[in-house]
Amino acid sequence: MGRFHIQLNSVMPRLLPLFILTLALGVGRLVAVTLTPEAAAAMAERHNPGLQAARWRVQEARGRLLQSGRLSNPEVGMDFTRKRREPEGSVAVGVMQKFPVTQRLSLERAVSSALLDAAEAEVRDAARKLVAEVRAAAVRVLALEAQTTLRQEQVGTSRELSGFLRQRAAAGELPRFDVTQAEMEEQQLALDLTKLAAEKRAALGLLRPLLGLPADAQLGIAGQLEPLRAATAYPERGDIAAARAQVEAAARSTILVRATRWEDVGVGFSVTRERTKDDPTGFESDTVFGLRTTIALPLWNDQRGRIFEADASARRTERELAALRGRAQGEVASARAEAAGFKLVARQIEREMLPRARSAEEQVKAANTSGQAPFAEVLRARARRLELEQRRLDALRDWHLATIRLEEAAGRTPRPTQATSAMEQPRRR
Repeated sequence: MGRFHIQLNSVMPRLLPLFILTLALGVGRLVAVTLTPEAAAAMAERHNPGLQAARWRVQEARGRLLQSGRLSNPEVGMDFTRKRREPEGSVAVGVMQKFPVTQRLSLERAVSSALLDAAEAEVRDAARKLVAEVRAAAVRVLALEAQTTLRQEQVGTSRELSGFLRQRAAAGELPRFDVTQAEMEEQQLALDLTKLAAEKRAALGLLRPLLGLPADAQLGIAGQLEPLRAATAYPERGDIAAARAQVEAAARSTILVRATRWEDVGVGFSVTRERTKDDPTGFESDTVFGLRTTIALPLWNDQRGRIFEADASARRTERELAALRGRAQGEVASARAEAAGFKLVARQIEREMLPRARSAEEQVKAANTSGQAPFAEVLRARARRLELEQRRLDALRDWHLATIRLEEAAGRTPRPTQATSAMEQPRRR
């Protein structure tokens, strides 16, 4: 089986997905893909199946907008009469067109336009959540890779310590119990490596369908967990924009329902050709032109129930928008506080605790070189430093994840994608 390896950074995200899917599905060869977190997010925006399906909801709403606000088709009727005993009769042809007496057509277009805005906002919100999910998954993969590297270094340190203690125990300088404890710690670290490898495989398995990749594609995440830059202000969240558009649509629907209390007025004309017998002159033909108007009176159906329903829907959407805004503010405040806390922990470890641990390790190494400290102390100092590295990595990972949640809660707007642009059509208002 052939293998292709492709590496993509955040500068060239749009060149990869179609090529990958063609190779994986059409050629049937194994594809190895390496993405940065941002490139993975960009790829998911373009090729996630769920997001592609959501975009077709926009097309559905656009179709409803194109259909709304149109007059009903004119009606054509014909009447034919003929007497049984005499060759007398008539033929009448009429055309009837109904016209609204209210602003129903423009209101229908306004409601459909608001619903289209809501559908587009819902797609943006789905993309916002997808981007956050993909970035968080990629960050977890990077964190697992970094943890694996640290664990491997810890395993090496533990092996050195176990070998050193075995030599001391063989010389009768230490009890065998110390050696057993060191060996158990080494085995525990080896089990941690196996667990980390399984967690990484599981994380990549969840990430592949989000990117629209086949299950057998070899996926890798490139990059490192570096300290984050300052948070960026983002525009309105998609779900809030969608809820606001729903409020507008409900308000216009209320006016529309009231406008439909008066049904359309029918205006038409007819042409009748009559043939009659008039003694003693014989048969005569005549043409009659007529006009016709129909008006439906709102006596039995005054749309009272639909008006009540529309008013209740408008009030409900207003309350839902207020609740959503309050929940969004709470999510932003919570994520901001969480990100600030993990940032403080990561920086404290990086700027205060790790330098002290490194300095202590160097001092113990120097003391061991001069014969003032045993080698076991050097290994223990290294283990303490690696444990701090592990804590720093955990805090940095949690800082990244909290910042991703903050950006998601604040309404991170994804970049426009080719898939979205290709489906957009001009609006008819």
